[in-house]
Amino acid sequence: MMIPALLQTPVENPSEVQQYSATHAHLRALALPSERSRHLITDTIKVYSS
Repeated sequence: MMIPALLQTPVENPSEVQQYSATHAHLRALALPSERSRHLITDTIKVYSS
């Protein structure tokens, strides 16, 4: 599947828009909340910079 965003091609087909929208919603549901994400990044930096 080509990713239009990488090709800078607009997505206009309603079924494609729905597919990308569903994928985006799924990824957002899996993501950490902002504050926990910041802590994870900060802690990871500390581990790798020691």
